Amino acid sequence: MLKNDRLYKTALYVVLTVVGLLVLLPLYWMVVSSLKSQLEILSIPPRFVPTRMLWENYGMFLENFPFFRLISNSLIVAGLTTAISVVVASMTGYGLVKFRSRLTKLFFILLLSSAMVPPVVKVLPLYVQMVKIGLNDTLAGVIIPFYVSVFGIFFIRQYCQSIPDDLIEAARVEGVPEFQLFFRIIFPIIKPALASLAVLKFLMTWNDFFWPLIMLSTPKKMTLQVGIAIILDPEYPINYGMLMAGATLAIVPIVLLFIVFQRQIVKSVATTGMKA
Repeated sequence: MLKNDRLYKTALYVVLTVVGLLVLLPLYWMVVSSLKSQLEILSIPPRFVPTRMLWENYGMFLENFPFFRLISNSLIVAGLTTAISVVVASMTGYGLVKFRSRLTKLFFILLLSSAMVPPVVKVLPLYVQMVKIGLNDTLAGVIIPFYVSVFGIFFIRQYCQSIPDDLIEAARVEGVPEFQLFFRIIFPIIKPALASLAVLKFLMTWNDFFWPLIMLSTPKKMTLQVGIAIILDPEYPINYGMLMAGATLAIVPIVLLFIVFQRQIVKSVATTGMKA
């Protein structure tokens, strides 16, 4: 029996290692390609290790591309969208669990129903609305339509189900106002879930391409992902090394964010699964 357990664990680790390497292969290929020459990138069979590290690709990208301007736009859009979304999701998710009524149930059903509508269907009405209120070609027009996250509300709602009602009632008996109760008692309890939601929302907003492409037309206002796509202009030869250097720089904030919050992500996902 002990041998069977060891064989099972060994086989499981081997499978997980292989799957992990396959998942990391595109990332490795992008980083390595950013250090290759154009000929090496297009060579067949492909070369997994460059003959010479061309750090010049990064220098060319930073010299010919307004990287810092566009990354600041992306940080503003992703940061503000994430911050507002986390606050709204935390308060709404908590309210749906601890303020039970027929209206809250109806509201929750409507929220879930809205998530079933394909995003493409919402694009034209959203764009028309942003134009009417004068927010087209602005960062605010990119942020406002997506500051409410249905997934985030559902995620926090599931997490809040584990908070004992007695804790809340005891605070109310002591005369603690509802906003103080939420920010001083509930908010610290749901911090792991909020950290996980913040990382996921930041990642989704940072990588968003379609909506910023529609909303932004001024080059200086574009986000990093839309700006990098300009390099792919079919009228000009594409420097793939420079393109991969830009793509590598674009994922650095996401990697750093995950490294900082990885414990909170694992903890919140595990505990939310148990509480669901």
